[in-house]
Amino acid sequence: MEQLDYWSQRTNKRLLNYELKKLKPEVKKELAHKMLRECEQELGQDSGTAPNQDTDFYDPFSTSAALPLGAFKDPAGKVHLAALNADTFTTLKLTEVIQEADKVQRLKFALPDPEAHSGCLPGQYVQARVNVGGKFHERYLSPMSAPSAFGMMELGLRLETHGAFSLAVKNMKIGDTLECRGPCGGFEYSAGKLDTLTMIATGVGATPAIQLICSIANDPSDTTKVKFFYHAKTPEQLLCLEELTALGKHDSRFDFTFCVSECDDSWTGSEGLIDASTLKPFLPPANGKTNKTIICTGPVVVITTLSALHELGYKSDDIYIYGPFGVELIRAVYGQKAKLATHLPC
Repeated sequence: MEQLDYWSQRTNKRLLNYELKKLKPEVKKELAHKMLRECEQELGQDSGTAPNQDTDFYDPFSTSAALPLGAFKDPAGKVHLAALNADTFTTLKLTEVIQEADKVQRLKFALPDPEAHSGCLPGQYVQARVNVGGKFHERYLSPMSAPSAFGMMELGLRLETHGAFSLAVKNMKIGDTLECRGPCGGFEYSAGKLDTLTMIATGVGATPAIQLICSIANDPSDTTKVKFFYHAKTPEQLLCLEELTALGKHDSRFDFTFCVSECDDSWTGSEGLIDASTLKPFLPPANGKTNKTIICTGPVVVITTLSALHELGYKSDDIYIYGPFGVELIRAVYGQKAKLATHLPC
């Protein structure tokens, strides 16, 4: 298996020199300028890693333990407690199943207290587990519902044809239960801290982005602008498409781009693969303001996205990636000493 860490691999200089000789002079010149810029950047950097970063396999960008959202008052002054705890599992009961696409479901679970909230900040994820034959099977999941959704928590899952967790959830009926604990990590969004929040996601991996969108939409006082590029194979695989489309039409804070690679003539969104050609027209300029870019997709698309961001002048410490290999992917594009983003907005 090829290693993700480029710097643990040896360079074949003979092959490298052979390939460079094939380049035209203008291409060599462009490549030389790019390499010099990267050298200057890397030589002027320290390790790029803050204390406690890159120590948690599932949450490598975080610099501290996940901060829970405790009790808070709603606008009417009513106090709402947190239903989940990071150290112990809480039983949740299934109340509704929405079939989004083949193998993709949205599941709504009731919290033990109808007046409670999940206890997660926007952007955080939880650990869910099911008991199959006396053995627990677990998965980390990002809630789709906002913290202000009292008494319930919504999860979006791609249910594979194999795997004990997927099969158990697929066979769940209304009234069945699973257990959750959290928050366990993830981005910790705070209203009003950013000028622009740019998010790029694919398929069911968009659940963290959808949770952030819901949270911002539910807070009229939050002035953060949101740009969301959402790609899937077909329109049917875009979670919450109708709800997101309606939100984008009625709330000027949101700018959504929906893109699919397969569609019929009825599709009115963008069409194509997710690559530099489709991303660059969507991405806002790297203008030095308080911006954060969040990526929720697989490693291949992450590399494509990072390469486009790098070319446009985005800084590595303004980019947060969900998933266990985000740090390695940042370094693969920005260099071994690239400064990392943290789990905080700024």
